[in-house]
Amino acid sequence: MKVLQVHNYYLNRGGECGLVDAERTLLHHTGIKVLPFTANSRDIQQMPAVKKTWAYLSIPWNHLTAKRLKKSLQRHQPDLAHVHN
Repeated sequence: MKVLQVHNYYLNRGGECGLVDAERTLLHHTGIKVLPFTANSRDIQQMPAVKKTWAYLSIPWNHLTAKRLKKSLQRHQPDLAHVHN
């Protein structure tokens, strides 16, 4: 079985981020192939102002991330997708 695990790591790591990592490990140890699809909010800190503005405006719907996700789904064809946030 293949599981696409979708998660955005928060700027300040909290319980949900730990849960995602623990779940990935647990699934892996039970023989399930985990396909991570992640982003990290910390990346925004490194962006120039123009990209930060674009990131802010993309909050309701991020076309680039949607495109990446579609490609990942087509490439890996997971049996299940678990979206955390």
